Amino acid sequence: MKDFIAVCAVVILLLSFPVQYALNIRNHYEISLVQKHVNNAKELSRLQGCFNDAIVEVLKTNIERDTSIRKEEIEVVSETMNTQLKRGRLIHYSVSVPIHKLIALEYMWGISAEENTAKYSIDNYAVSEWVEQ
Repeated sequence: MKDFIAVCAVVILLLSFPVQYALNIRNHYEISLVQKHVNNAKELSRLQGCFNDAIVEVLKTNIERDTSIRKEEIEVVSETMNTQLKRGRLIHYSVSVPIHKLIALEYMWGISAEENTAKYSIDNYAVSEWVEQ
């Protein structure tokens, strides 16, 4: 009987590994979608000469549509927000999104929901291609 109880305990502990692997795959997929949408927004901002409100709104809408992240949680910061820069100038931008669940079965390990979150940030530069007319 004690062997059966030991085997049950070991099986319960070992089941956490495939669940964690699946969560890692999901988080990686969401991060890759965020990277794709940020890259698209960056290319639009290069053509416009800045990150403007329309580009930011499209970026947030696309991220919300494809991931489990809400618009209110997405932070987009640009030093040149709505200020068109001439061709060759650098557009600095930063996009941060939360990752809500890092560890699967956190209650088994005694991890609170607040400790089980992180922020993923993309902080980069793009060269403006906007030409004054």
